Parts: sequence; C-alpha cells; structure tokens
Amino acid sequence: MDGSGPGTGGTGGAGGNTTTTTWTSTTHTVTITETTINTADCATLESDLNSLIEQATTCNSCMNTDSCINGPKIHDTCGCLVGASSMATDIANNAESLYHTWVTQGCGPYQCEQPCFSDNTPYYCTPQGPNCGGSCQPGFGTGG
Repeated sequence: MDGSGPGTGGTGGAGGNTTTTTWTSTTHTVTITETTINTADCATLESDLNSLIEQATTCNSCMNTDSCINGPKIHDTCGCLVGASSMATDIANNAESLYHTWVTQGCGPYQCEQPCFSDNTPYYCTPQGPNCGGSCQPGFGTGG
C-alpha cells in the first residue's frame, strides 16, 4: 500500500490545553500534538505578572539610598525593560520568570504605542502618593 488510503481513527487529548491526535495508515503513523491557549489562562498570567511588576517596582522614596538605581531590570507587558527595586530582587526574578512563561504561552508581549526606553536607561525611586511610597521611574528622579 502507498499510505494514501484511509487511516484508522485517532485518539483524543488527555484534557487540559493539549490535544494529541494519532493517525495511522497502513504504512505510516503520524502524531500531531496541538497546544491551544486558553484566554482565561493568559488573563490570569497577565494579572499575576502585572501584580509582580508593581511589587518589584515599588520603592521607599524616603530612604537615603535609591534602591532603583542598581536594581534589576524586568520586562513589562510591552516587552520593555523597566527598573525594579534592589530591595525586591526575588519578586523581580519571579516577575521575569512569569513574563517568559506568559510569552512562551503565546499571550504576549503587546505591541504598545509608547516606545521602550533604552536598556541602559537609569531608574530612580520617584515619590508616588502620600508618605514614603514610590516607584522606580526612568530618567532623573529625586531619590537620595
């Protein structure tokens, strides 16, 4: 046989987001694994990512040293590198790991209208709101 005739049926997926289909002719077996992205999963990943980014870029603007100057850089949902606080390196590492998962799952990054800042842009702890709250912002901050 040349394998062009009808094959025997396939087997469905085992649940979740992955479907595996096997098609067998008399001379060939072809297995196709297809992963589909569940938009609820993307929404959850993005929500968690945004939360981690917010936590990682939060700083204390009343400190004598600026924790954003030498902090790590992490990706935002546009794929841009943003400065994070050196006081939140574990959170920044988790955010960066989740970013890569979010991208690998096909959820992002977004094509944002605003261009990214240069990778070597300095970030400074800039006061945000009452008391000593702040966030790492690009450019010329007022951090100590």
